[in-house]
Amino acid sequence: MEWFAIFVFPAFTLGTIALGLALHSIKEIKNMERRVEELENKNK
Repeated sequence: MEWFAIFVFPAFTLGTIALGLALHSIKEIKNMERRVEELENKNK
C-alpha cells in the first residue's frame, strides 16, 4: 500500500500543477486575442 501512495501523490501534484499552468495559459491567450481585436477595431 505504501508504494501506491508514493506513486499517486507525485502524480496528483504534477497533475494539479499542469492543470494550473494550462488554465493560466488559456487566460493569457484569451487576453491576447482580446487585445488584438481592440487594436483591429481602432484601426478601422
